Amino acid sequence: MKRKRARRIAWWGIAAHAAAVFFAAAAHAQEDRFPAGPENMFQPGAAFRFYDNASDLARIEGLKASLNIIASQDTGTAETVLEIHRGIETGVAAQDADTLARSIATSIDGTFAIMVQAGFLRAMTQTDPTFGRLLQTAQMDLRLPDGRQVMVPVLMAAAAHSLTVAAAGEKLRDDPALADMSGVYSISTRGDCAVADGALTVTQNDFVIEATGGDALVLYGTIGHERAYLIANERRYATITGVADGPPRISVPDRPSDLFEGTLAADGTAIEFQSVTRGTCAFSLAPAR
Repeated sequence: MKRKRARRIAWWGIAAHAAAVFFAAAAHAQEDRFPAGPENMFQPGAAFRFYDNASDLARIEGLKASLNIIASQDTGTAETVLEIHRGIETGVAAQDADTLARSIATSIDGTFAIMVQAGFLRAMTQTDPTFGRLLQTAQMDLRLPDGRQVMVPVLMAAAAHSLTVAAAGEKLRDDPALADMSGVYSISTRGDCAVADGALTVTQNDFVIEATGGDALVLYGTIGHERAYLIANERRYATITGVADGPPRISVPDRPSDLFEGTLAADGTAIEFQSVTRGTCAFSLAPAR
């Protein structure tokens, strides 16, 4: 308990310092980078819990109702909500199992990124209430399953990610051809990687997978028929950039997660994964013998 409290105090201190830098940056063009949350922010089971919530029919109906309420506020918002529904419906309907798996992985990661942003801004709100309003007004670029991109409020994007996982999961869940990656592996990395070599245990819930090393969540993602998609559970950061003629900008998380794609191999053969976002890391997962 004392260790947890010490970590919490340290994290609030980082947030307070970041808030001070934000206001200092208002007067000077500068850029500073801070941790956007504690290490190991996402624990084993985090991806599974998100998937379970997205499989809860009552919860999903509640999200749809909330979007409909938001849509009733004005015509422009109604058009955006309709575009989200269409983008999810038509995109999921057209996708094969492997593309569905990628859509689900990126939606889980998109939700985690929103959680990082919300946690960072809430922590900074303890220093100045201004940051609470930033979360309410923040916008983000949302890529829908049909490929279109829309700029939406962050909280609307979070709902869209859950609806994507719900729709894709309903189509993929009972697919008899889904691969199974459960087991113990050794990971061997190449390049500039956010994960380290070592032993990993892969657990699978339907098509969602988590890879743990000891008591830490190392990778999370999804699996289809022939491909798997994994995301490194690394520490995320926020960048505060001063602007000479305006308020500073906050970018949190300040870069995309590292998404890896791997083609599934025959039993007993290592699976090779390559980064498709940063392109700086590759790794192999070899089944333990």
